Amino acid sequence: MKLKAITGIALTMLLLAVVSPIDVSVGVVDFDGESGEFVAQSGVDWWPMFRHDLSHTGYSTSTAPNTNNTIWSYPTGDRVISSPAVAQGKVYVGSYDRKVYCLNATSGVRIWNYTTGDSVESSPAVADDKVYVGSFDRKVYCLNATTGAHIWNYTTGGAVYSSPAVADGRVYVDSFHVHSSDYKIYCLNATTGAHIWNYTTGAYFSSPAVAQGKVYVGSYTGAVYCLNATTGAYIWSYPTGGEVSSSPAVADGKVYVGSEDFNVYCLNATTGAYIWSYPTGDRVISSPAVAQGKVYVGSTDMKVWCLNASSASMISYEREIWNYTTGWLNDVRSSPAVADDKVYVGSFDRKVYCLNATTGAHIWGYKTGDYVSSSPAVADGKVYVGSYDRKVYAFGPDTTPPNITDVSQFPFKNNVTPEDDVHVNATVTDDLSGVKQVTLNYTNGNGTWINVDMTNLEGNVWNATIPKFPYCTHVAYAIIAEDNANNTITTEEMGYEYQYHVIPEFPSFIILSLFMLFTLIAVALAKKIRCKVAKTT
Repeated sequence: MKLKAITGIALTMLLLAVVSPIDVSVGVVDFDGESGEFVAQSGVDWWPMFRHDLSHTGYSTSTAPNTNNTIWSYPTGDRVISSPAVAQGKVYVGSYDRKVYCLNATSGVRIWNYTTGDSVESSPAVADDKVYVGSFDRKVYCLNATTGAHIWNYTTGGAVYSSPAVADGRVYVDSFHVHSSDYKIYCLNATTGAHIWNYTTGAYFSSPAVAQGKVYVGSYTGAVYCLNATTGAYIWSYPTGGEVSSSPAVADGKVYVGSEDFNVYCLNATTGAYIWSYPTGDRVISSPAVAQGKVYVGSTDMKVWCLNASSASMISYEREIWNYTTGWLNDVRSSPAVADDKVYVGSFDRKVYCLNATTGAHIWGYKTGDYVSSSPAVADGKVYVGSYDRKVYAFGPDTTPPNITDVSQFPFKNNVTPEDDVHVNATVTDDLSGVKQVTLNYTNGNGTWINVDMTNLEGNVWNATIPKFPYCTHVAYAIIAEDNANNTITTEEMGYEYQYHVIPEFPSFIILSLFMLFTLIAVALAKKIRCKVAKTT
């Protein structure tokens, strides 16, 4: 009886857990169940939130593409200012079409989308199989990361431009409304959405960073704030000379942040004390990335800046390591992502840039259809970013081999004599990585293949020479091309075979003599035939 009673209680509790009500969403979820499972991948440094991590370093240990090879693009219904989050093989991003999208990170296929009540500029954060994101409808949403199902939402006092940070079971996010004066940072329970605390900072675009039990955020009033992450209590603030839309990055006990007073600031993370500042040529709305002792940040002066992160006192030209100018009269509001000794950033000149993180040298660019203020995310060897052209883009490793065309030889295959070297030309192109090496591989029928490096004559034309061979030698050859991403292709793989047979060579005087002999014989035969015809008539 006791066993039956215990079993009955357990079943009752399970039933209550299954049917217990949750908040009803005002939004709509569209879910493609076939792609809904998370694929566990160990060892991948995902990019699960704005600026990669809670400290907002903007740095990933992932490998990153050397070319602008576009593996997919996905069209949303409006511009994409939201910055992608990437976790467990999925990309999460918002759009001005009011939706939050979940896409397959490899193929770009939509898994689900959820419709909020207004535009979504906030960048999603993924934690514990949940997606947290803000909307202009004044709400913070928590969705199931696998299905997109609504879990809870919390209504703030203003539009939520800010991107959530999720730490220790809490969600930190800002809201803004000019008429209601809701310039607050909120702390919510990550499981239930319950309000824990809020603090009026004047925050607007700036997104909170969380480190060492503290929350750091910029303010519309021009100050950088540090609050206690548990209680929301004020710890310190630092006044800059302009609005702080930039989101702070915390590294090595320092806070790095930009201001619309044209400066990048470095502050003591514990006390807020000023350490250094660097003047760019215009407003700094972009959020800094910090990696390998360097600070990377964009400015509306069209430039991407790389600065020395050290606390040491330096004059301006010593602090600057390099700067790179994007398109003329175009803002860099996008926040740089750093991975694999490369910097990825967008610009209002419509391009996504890849720069050498050490030197600032241009590696590649890709022109989208409109402004790029979305900040790139790097994960699993790929780069993801949105554009005002309504699309989300994914750039990945170049896996396309070079193309070999217009293979020709001289002398032609039926005219090669023992006295002839054979010159082989081929056109080889690779629009992504560029051609690294082209090789001619030939054999004279003895079972041994010989490799000869081909020479780039001009443009895309490559040349090599096959040496002389005796009469009756059968020669076969193939061309092998390799690009700078180590992709290779052979003409044999393309379905082409090239070969020739060495014919005997006759001295010219013999050929002339034979020609004259044949001519005389032909004339004699013709006369003989005419004579026979005359006699018969």
